[in-house]
Amino acid sequence: MKEKLFNKLGWICLTIFSVLAAIYMIASYVFKLDSDQISVLTNLFLAFATFTAACTAVLFFTDWREQHDKSISNKFAWKVIDSFDLFDISFMNFLKSLDDLEKKIENPQSFSEELKNLDREALILLIETKSMKFNLSNFRESLRKYSVYSSKEDWYKGQEEKIYDLFLNLNLDHLEKNDSKHIISGIKSSLDKITPQIHYFEHEVIDKLINELKSKN
Repeated sequence: MKEKLFNKLGWICLTIFSVLAAIYMIASYVFKLDSDQISVLTNLFLAFATFTAACTAVLFFTDWREQHDKSISNKFAWKVIDSFDLFDISFMNFLKSLDDLEKKIENPQSFSEELKNLDREALILLIETKSMKFNLSNFRESLRKYSVYSSKEDWYKGQEEKIYDLFLNLNLDHLEKNDSKHIISGIKSSLDKITPQIHYFEHEVIDKLINELKSKN
């Protein structure tokens, strides 16, 4: 819509400019105007030419500015998507470690392992939450930058609250003093809150961003 208006206005300015140029040449050489008349006509022609050039410059600058802002907004949108992917990968690794540890505890063939080894692996699992929180922090920062360039600050405030809630649920440090079985049960109870929150960001933020980017292409 705007592009059509821009093109139409450009053609109108070019047409008027061409007509005035033709009138100026005809009036100057055919009707043999005196110097004062030519001077007045020249000034009018130059005034319109200046006005036309100014309008064209403003239109080009406005269009360039919007394209520039759109490009930056798209760049930060992709950063949001990439940062969420990193967080999601760390979450998947966390779930895999949890599943592996749970199998070792439940599998009778694994009882040959010392309990200390299981507790150590459980603590490593808790350390992996720090990686998730780090990636979640990057996701929040990229989302904040995207909201600034896409003029969605109010929308971002609502997302920030949800991210903060997810941060709280990822804080599992209180389980470090427990044995492996209690650590697993504590983590699994927290997953009941964490998993739906991650699914929210996946579908309500990332999927919508991807669809918006596709619609712009």
